[in-house]
Amino acid sequence: MFISQIASTLVISSVMALIDTVLSLISKSISVVNDGIYSAGMLEMLYDIRIDSIGGFIISFLLCYFMYISLTAVGYLITTLYYRMNKTQKIIVSIGVPALLFVILPVVDTLLFKGVLFTGVAKISGALLINPFMCMLSCFILFGIFMVLSWMLVRKAVVKN
Repeated sequence: MFISQIASTLVISSVMALIDTVLSLISKSISVVNDGIYSAGMLEMLYDIRIDSIGGFIISFLLCYFMYISLTAVGYLITTLYYRMNKTQKIIVSIGVPALLFVILPVVDTLLFKGVLFTGVAKISGALLINPFMCMLSCFILFGIFMVLSWMLVRKAVVKN
């Protein structure tokens, strides 16, 4: 079952990346005809690289693909974590994590650390986003880490009704 999850993640992410890249090309061609419409794909938004050539198309496809597999792995990890929790833990996590990330952490960072935490996260993110290939490698590594963690949660999980 776990191997099928990985296989389906890889296949579905490739289809989604292809659709995303093709739709980006179509919207770019529409924006050329109509000056009132501006369209940019993920590659252009993050790195200001145009998808005018086959090389740009391939880089855009690969960037989307690796981002999609890492995000799918995060989703699967969250799903497996929730599966292992009881009802009280699910409620605490569902309320506590968003409150921590979007309310408490920004207030604490601003008042106590003078913005050092978010500045550090921005520097790390900037280092990973230097070029699209570094981002692809980072996403692939994150995919591996999240799938290993998911495997550790799934391997001894009992089937619930």
